Amino acid sequence: MFSLLPSDEELASFCKNNCLAGTRLVRFSDTTIIKFGLDITPAEAATQRYVWEHANQDIFHVPEPYRFFQDGPIGYLVMEYLVGTSLSTYLESASSEEQINLVNSVMEALDHLATLPVPLKQGPGPAGGGSPRGYLWSDTGLSTSFASIFEMESWLNQILLQYKPGNQTRLFDFTAATLVVCHTDLAPRNLLRLDSGKIALLDWGSAGFYPPIFEIYALRTRADREPFFASILDRLRLDEEQEGQIQLLAKIEQILLFYGDIINR
Repeated sequence: MFSLLPSDEELASFCKNNCLAGTRLVRFSDTTIIKFGLDITPAEAATQRYVWEHANQDIFHVPEPYRFFQDGPIGYLVMEYLVGTSLSTYLESASSEEQINLVNSVMEALDHLATLPVPLKQGPGPAGGGSPRGYLWSDTGLSTSFASIFEMESWLNQILLQYKPGNQTRLFDFTAATLVVCHTDLAPRNLLRLDSGKIALLDWGSAGFYPPIFEIYALRTRADREPFFASILDRLRLDEEQEGQIQLLAKIEQILLFYGDIINR
């Protein structure tokens, strides 16, 4: 497919001439869609490609990334177009049994993501390295990156001690943690039910390698608004230590929301 696509210049021109105001997805052909914008980065493309290459597509599907390129500050991710029904639409008429089956599929997908191999010298963040982005870190990401879990733990604890000094009795401890692939943005718009009955996971812009609690935290932030994700969380039995880490992650998100511009200088 890569060799059959036109040049980068032609694809960029196609997007500019065919996109509606406020959109950043353009269908190029029956099999190809282009995602573009200022926040579409090489890191997103690298992470999506890594998961596509290593995940068992019989468990869940990932759109194959065909090409990534930049035109000035705008990134373009050219990838496989999948036919299916968005979760937000599917759940409107799904029966109780169908919803249970969907919860099972998402749980299986998350379990499988956690088994994917971790690249040598991979630190927390997107595949191949780079600054973390997403719900916890903000869409623009951090101005720093982490070479190891220990570096991330130290940075998070420093932020807590500096901006939430009352947390000195409870800090992050990832001594026993390992890195796994976390999507961290499993909103209904990013889940697709294919005609085969399997699910597809879309939008890997916030994904990366993190301790498993990061995925659970991302689900927890949506549980109040999305009963479907509450059903997933009900399957997870969190211990006191995990609940404590979730509380700390919530404080980190709050700090970055209010002080992110200062911290990222």
